[in-house]
Amino acid sequence: MIFIYSKEDNPRIQYVVDFIFKEVLKVDFKLTSDFSSFNSHKGIKVLYTHNSNETKEVISIPKYSQNFSEDYILSKPPILGNGFGAKLFPVHKEGFTLDFDLFASIFYLLSRQEEYLDTTRDEHQRYRSQDSIAYQHKFHRIPLIDFWIDELRKIINQTYKTEIKPPFFTFQATYDIDMAWAYSNKGILRSIVSIISLTLNRDWKTLKDLPLYWKKQLKDPFFTFDQLERLNSSNTRQKDMYFFLCGQWSKYDKNSSLNSPDFKELISSIAKVYPIGIHPSYKSFGDFSKLQKEKSYLEKTSYQKVIRSRQHFLRLKLPDTYQSLIKTGIKEDYSMGFADEIGFRASTAHSFFWYDMSKDSVSSLKIYPFQVMDVSLFKYLNYSIEEAQIEVSQILKWIQSFGGTFSTLWHNSS
Repeated sequence: MIFIYSKEDNPRIQYVVDFIFKEVLKVDFKLTSDFSSFNSHKGIKVLYTHNSNETKEVISIPKYSQNFSEDYILSKPPILGNGFGAKLFPVHKEGFTLDFDLFASIFYLLSRQEEYLDTTRDEHQRYRSQDSIAYQHKFHRIPLIDFWIDELRKIINQTYKTEIKPPFFTFQATYDIDMAWAYSNKGILRSIVSIISLTLNRDWKTLKDLPLYWKKQLKDPFFTFDQLERLNSSNTRQKDMYFFLCGQWSKYDKNSSLNSPDFKELISSIAKVYPIGIHPSYKSFGDFSKLQKEKSYLEKTSYQKVIRSRQHFLRLKLPDTYQSLIKTGIKEDYSMGFADEIGFRASTAHSFFWYDMSKDSVSSLKIYPFQVMDVSLFKYLNYSIEEAQIEVSQILKWIQSFGGTFSTLWHNSS
């Protein structure tokens, strides 16, 4: 049993210690504000206080003012000292201590406070990687929180001669089905649009092949689900996950007709084997009624309750988007990643419960971050295949080092 002492006991501190010790390290712990009880404890002790001299021979984490004050959103990150570097835990004669507020720093990054404060957005109203503290301090491709927790784990083991094991590494492949077919199952109007588009682009070969796609005599280039099935045969990964776009057609929502029997069959067949989720349309952003309608369609088509979600175009606004998802019954969200970069938007490869800053309480929605998206690699970063392999491999190595889930976001169309 690990005893953690904090004079101030509130939901934010509880949230952080739950994440560190319950979600990541999976060890028994108790957060207490009773110092005498803490001091008399004979086991592992972690002291979180303004005054690190209150007791000796314990692991001491300094607490800086107001980091966990109620209804307080930090205007500046609390990460102090050499917290970005490798030497995080200097040794003192009284025991181990940190030179920065570990708990407040984790809370700041995990709760995404900076996304409440910075209203700068791209053309799709998305938070940009370049506006994040992680990008600005060049740790956006490092799971910094996981690094900190692993260092804390090692220090606990060393100080108390115990053996807390590191978290497991897993791999999760996920797919966004924006367009199940490039040319088939489009309906008359959208097939005419395809003809016009191909003509304007002088793509005579595809134009010639259109009737063959329509008659299913030629395999549609986006219908790659047999390939994805073969990839999933590896026993080194979790079951693949599919997110279906089920909104009405619009400029940025180009999925198949919702009335298409083939589209309904595709959803039904995949749902029998793999976990699925809703891919809320571009048009549903900020429109709760559309979100409800799309989720209802997927549930009726898949014959199962839908509890997972990932935003189309990764359009995410805090706290509004997550509050809407919770209201419609979503339990898990997979949108936590950058569109224009690869890496760690919340500085961790571990899932975590979303902390709603507007209510100052932890929510029931669990966030599953991803690190790599195909569109980020070839569109925003303009990487060659060889460059992508190098950069993605480094991210993979970080997660293998500290534990967590390496999660990729791919599209059947790419």
